[in-house]
Amino acid sequence: MTDPIDYRRLPGLTLAPTRRRTLYAGPDHLLSVRTSLFIQEYRRFYYRDIQAIVMTEHASAWIFYLFAIAAFLVLMVLVLDYSSHPFWAVLSGIGSLVAFAIGMRMPNCYCLLRTATTVEPLPSLGRKRAARRAIRQLQTLIEEAQKDLAATAPPPLA
Repeated sequence: MTDPIDYRRLPGLTLAPTRRRTLYAGPDHLLSVRTSLFIQEYRRFYYRDIQAIVMTEHASAWIFYLFAIAAFLVLMVLVLDYSSHPFWAVLSGIGSLVAFAIGMRMPNCYCLLRTATTVEPLPSLGRKRAARRAIRQLQTLIEEAQKDLAATAPPPLA
């Protein structure tokens, strides 16, 4: 029997009502786990094969609209409280908190992992802060795995 592989979970997580995506760093590979109700799918990407991890900003107008709705509802809380309608003020306050929380959970970046054969989206790295931390951790592992490749690579063509 083989020894179990020591995995470290990377920052970032995609949670939906029935789906979950996570990334784990292994000793020589990156493991992507996709869970959907009773099914788990695993994809393994060896550090030697990774050519690029690309992070771009997500140009979604929904985030702006959710924050605008939250700001409007906060304004409504102030107006309704001033006009002595406490029930509607509390209801508007709860609505603004919900809109703000949903806006904070929405992805604000998009990450892709490129190998020689595939381009794989990494939806668990949908927030910039988590994506930057995960990429920083992966960068050292990838550079360590590919340091001998740089020494054996042919010189670039002029």
